[in-house]
Amino acid sequence: MNLEAEEVWSDAEATLDPRIRDVYTDFPRAPIEIVTCAMGKSINHGGILRAAEAFRIERVTFQQEPDFATDFSGHRGAYKWQPYRWLDPLEAVLQAKARGSHVYGLSLEEESISIENVDWKFPMTIVFGSEKSGIRPDVLSECDTTIAIPMFGAMTSLNVAVAGSVTLQRAITAYHEKHPEFVPIRGVSVRLLNREHTT
Repeated sequence: MNLEAEEVWSDAEATLDPRIRDVYTDFPRAPIEIVTCAMGKSINHGGILRAAEAFRIERVTFQQEPDFATDFSGHRGAYKWQPYRWLDPLEAVLQAKARGSHVYGLSLEEESISIENVDWKFPMTIVFGSEKSGIRPDVLSECDTTIAIPMFGAMTSLNVAVAGSVTLQRAITAYHEKHPEFVPIRGVSVRLLNREHTT
């Protein structure tokens, strides 16, 4: 990544010529935590980290895979910037609830709400399950709300990293609407958001 050529977060600050890596830690993170159950495909670690960093969320908590495999393929350097840890998902969810976080389980249940219609509450924790078996029952029972992405094709689900990215985009949009002071770091995304508000 060539930081010399990269844009800073806004035109107003560009005259100061700061480098993103020098100021990145000064920017607040959205009060969102991802908690994953063992996913069965460790390659999802990198995809989830990349999505989490793209939306500047607070933290990712991974459950260790049964074979202790770790694969951060596709992270594009996100692991350097995105806080993450390894912890059992039930313990992580109970910690989140003790902090007052609303826990959403991304799971296609009978009572699940479409991500289009969720009343997002912050701070929040979003639990992702295994691609084969979903969210562990003991963890699912601790979720305050179950949410799902409507599918229009024959497939019943998306890859967990893709589903997480779609869900995070909805959640971060809701957070930005409630907290307009939470803005992207890069100028191109600031302008994109401003353009959408003026058209």
